[in-house]
Amino acid sequence: MDVLKTRLIGETAADVFYLDALEAPALIKPSALEPLDNYITSEFEIADFEPTLLNAFQHDGKTYGLPKDFSTLVLFYDKKALAATDLSQPPKTWGGNATITQAMVQISGTAMRMKAEQLLTEFNRDGALHSLLLRYTQALYTHTTQTAACNRLHTLEERFARWLLTVRDRIQSNELPLTQEFISHMLGTRRSGVTVAASTFQEAGMIRYSRGKITILNQENLELTACECYKVIKDEFERLLGTG
Repeated sequence: MDVLKTRLIGETAADVFYLDALEAPALIKPSALEPLDNYITSEFEIADFEPTLLNAFQHDGKTYGLPKDFSTLVLFYDKKALAATDLSQPPKTWGGNATITQAMVQISGTAMRMKAEQLLTEFNRDGALHSLLLRYTQALYTHTTQTAACNRLHTLEERFARWLLTVRDRIQSNELPLTQEFISHMLGTRRSGVTVAASTFQEAGMIRYSRGKITILNQENLELTACECYKVIKDEFERLLGTG
């Protein structure tokens, strides 16, 4: 993406190039790309594209790109094949009673717990808890996939700002008891990189950093520094759970 931006500024970019849907808004909104509407003739069946895929490349009623592929976030299944196994629908749980992953609490606080058997019984009632857990799973999946793309495509400064804001939203406090070592693990980068980013943010007046503690001083500027992933994740949690 950085190479493409440089070539666009230097007017040496190719006339046609592949652009990821996550990167498209950064070039479409500042009018760095030419709309394709004048090139799309009546013989071209633009209606064949899924609207949700096409929307990623549209802005203010104009089309700037066409999706060439997609990755699905839902489960498709063959109803006839499933019925042959005496199941009317996919199981609500795949029967896994163990996990190879480990949950880690980032910041101390309070929590409640219940027995797994009781949770499963209540979940199978198809009531409020069932709906809540499914919506939380969807929000968490969005967070996971968006973060994976973010760590691949965005700068350390953008990711650092996004992560600080996300933690702040979770604990509802501007005081974040976090070490640079821990932050480097969360962002998948070297500690030295976090040190430089933290110093830059502190000099800009966005945070105050001392050993093992970060204080957010200017949330507005921090949001301007963060990539669009912060708002994508926040909006999805708000939509599904009523909390950012």
